[in-house]
Amino acid sequence: MSLKSILIVDDDRNLRQSMALILRRANYQVDTVGSAADALADLEAHKYDLAILDMMMPDDGSILLPKLLNLYPCLAVLILTAQVSAVTKLETTHLGEHARLVKPVTPEVLLERVREILEKRNCSGKGNSENNPKD
Repeated sequence: MSLKSILIVDDDRNLRQSMALILRRANYQVDTVGSAADALADLEAHKYDLAILDMMMPDDGSILLPKLLNLYPCLAVLILTAQVSAVTKLETTHLGEHARLVKPVTPEVLLERVREILEKRNCSGKGNSENNPKD
């Protein structure tokens, strides 16, 4: 069984590193980036099962979500935010009830949500693989 691959996108370096450590210890393969631009570049180059996104990044983190949903419809997404209002009703409805976490988050809650989201994926494990981006 291959490791599930996760991309963490957050401008807070310490938070990225902490979450990556927690997830790696739970046997996930994890990459981290600090900007929306770096996230898009990584997603073009690598296959991920899940992206964990900070919605309030200085470089338009809020516009990253619609881009990901459009370009990679099989990529599971977990929104991480310090402000509940940053996650719109439409985004929450589309992603599901377990698709957001409010900072600060405990390791147990992070792992539980990641497991739930990955178990509920309905794209046969395709993630954001080459055959999934929309043209």
